[in-house]
Amino acid sequence: MFLLKSRIAASIAAVMFAAILLYKENFLWLYSQWSTDDAYSHGFFIPLISLYLVWEKKDFLVSIPPEPPKFLGYLSICFCLFLLLIGRAGAVVQIEALSFFLMIPSCILLLYGWQHLKTLFFPIIYLQFMIPWMDPILEKMHRPFQFVSATIGTALLELKYPVYSDDLYIHLPNISLVVAKECSGINFLVSVIAIGLPLVYLSQKSWIRATIVIFIGCILTVLSNGLRVAVAGYFGQNYGPEMLHGPAHIFQGWSIAWFGWIGLFIVNWLVGQIPYKNGEPQYRLYERWRSEANGRSVSENTNSLRFHFCALLLILLSFAVYVNFYAAAKPVNLNVTLDTLPVNIAGWKGVKNDWLPQEKFFPHLDNSLSRVYRDQSGNSVYLFIGYYEKQDNDKRLVSYLSRPLHDNVQPISITANRSSFQVASSSLKTGTSNLATLFWYQFPAKLKLTDRLQVKLHVLKSGILQRKNNGAIVLLATPETLGDENNMRSVQAMQSFAAAIAPVMDELFP
Repeated sequence: MFLLKSRIAASIAAVMFAAILLYKENFLWLYSQWSTDDAYSHGFFIPLISLYLVWEKKDFLVSIPPEPPKFLGYLSICFCLFLLLIGRAGAVVQIEALSFFLMIPSCILLLYGWQHLKTLFFPIIYLQFMIPWMDPILEKMHRPFQFVSATIGTALLELKYPVYSDDLYIHLPNISLVVAKECSGINFLVSVIAIGLPLVYLSQKSWIRATIVIFIGCILTVLSNGLRVAVAGYFGQNYGPEMLHGPAHIFQGWSIAWFGWIGLFIVNWLVGQIPYKNGEPQYRLYERWRSEANGRSVSENTNSLRFHFCALLLILLSFAVYVNFYAAAKPVNLNVTLDTLPVNIAGWKGVKNDWLPQEKFFPHLDNSLSRVYRDQSGNSVYLFIGYYEKQDNDKRLVSYLSRPLHDNVQPISITANRSSFQVASSSLKTGTSNLATLFWYQFPAKLKLTDRLQVKLHVLKSGILQRKNNGAIVLLATPETLGDENNMRSVQAMQSFAAAIAPVMDELFP
């Protein structure tokens, strides 16, 4: 028994050792995501819950004889290391996260086999809730949930006030409000599901009932978010627009999550009280292994576990040295600093102006420049250039922080020196200012890209083939003003400045 329990401890130690050596940067990235992104604030609890679910199965795990498929186990380990190499060289943190996620079942498969992996399937698959790779799906779900919340909020407010609704806008007699993306309720819905899954796994005895509990919990969260909109409208109507922001608004948001969690526990208890038609199942979902363990004798067969464990550690240690010291991209310094960018460019004169909170969108830049340029006609264009010598988990041109730049983006063609290139046109809010923007990502060989996916693929390609993934963001902005004619003139001035500065940027990135 002691030897069998030692196997469990050895496998956990192997996974932890691999994580420390290979995925330290990913752990720091995950911590940053959990700390700053409300959609993944539950990430701190996910590993602890998963470990508890594993602990609940410890008696069954030690009773299963190890039967590892050695070739497939080593092949899966190599595949995970290959993903790590690609992600590290190309600064594609999601690929690194996928490597980390797959490494755990790969180690279990190599050391113990399919039966152990099957037993630990739920605790392992549950870990995906701590990794922020659902962003593309969540981004598309925000607007439908915004509309549902606006509809529910409008229906509740109509019980007391005359209300006119227009898509996401709710117009009351004294105030108008809009259901913003941050108020869609998606973030809280994900948290409720992440808490609900282990709850039903530990308490329910059938997957049908477990699914019903999760579904009702989601419905309660959506309804409570609509109630939050109605409450915000009520306070805004009676006490002024200042009640729509600040601590009260934050409290209303967190109350949605607590309402969903409390409702989830209550519904889970109520569903558990409903009698089964064909007799009460003997085991809960997490205890079903007990029926398989009955009559099973504890195996003392150690086979070649020690050899494969040592081989695994050697592979991980060797690859950690390789990927961190030899395969990682190298920093590339500009031949000149950005401060040498001409102050006078084709009739535009610039002065220093820190107009963009760069740490909010592009943290830890190696080199940056912020100016405002004006021409003789009085047009003003803000310029920001941010350069990364080397991209990694903390220093990326394209990350969740820069997503606001790509909201409602439109491509525009700019002509400079008898050649055309594409820029992205969008809008951006910084503080109390609304800005019309043009931007592109500048890379060596005079390459300009605007699409997030194209940027990631280029960084991945250059990182693997050239061991370089340096690049810059070139962002132009002008304040949005009242009147279509004024806005049109400002945008045209910004496009003219983009054509003027493009050749200068090409010289900086030869």
